Amino acid sequence: MIDDSFAIVALNQTVKKLEARVQQLTVEAENSNLQRQKLSQEKTDAEQRYQAVCSELQEVKARLCSLQKDKDHIVKEYEETIQQLQSKYEVDISFAKQEHALSAAKASDAIEELQHSVSLLKQQLQDSDHQRQQQLRDQEHKLQQNKLHLERAYEKQVIFSGK
Repeated sequence: MIDDSFAIVALNQTVKKLEARVQQLTVEAENSNLQRQKLSQEKTDAEQRYQAVCSELQEVKARLCSLQKDKDHIVKEYEETIQQLQSKYEVDISFAKQEHALSAAKASDAIEELQHSVSLLKQQLQDSDHQRQQQLRDQEHKLQQNKLHLERAYEKQVIFSGK
């Protein structure tokens, strides 16, 4: 019976050891389950954050695409405006040059006409002056002739009166 007692004690010890081991394994299994649940929750949270970031990335890409289209449109409008302004500038410059050339031609014609008028007036003045001088000479000549004629008439009168 002693052997049986030892066997029972040994069996009890083995049972206690096994119960302790079962208890330890149960705790480890519970801890493992808790850790697995925690990791599963973290994975779910990470997947949700990943989906949110992917969604946000798509929104940013869409916004970037929209902004790029806006930028391209603005650049195109800017280039068209610059081209229109350049064309208008060239037309205005061309028009101004034509106006300047026309004004210069008109001024040149006016100057030429005025010079011609001045030349005519000078000629008329010279002709008038020559005519006046000729008239003065003619009048002086007539006066001289009248003077001579009067002197002769006076001399004749004096001579006739003295006879």
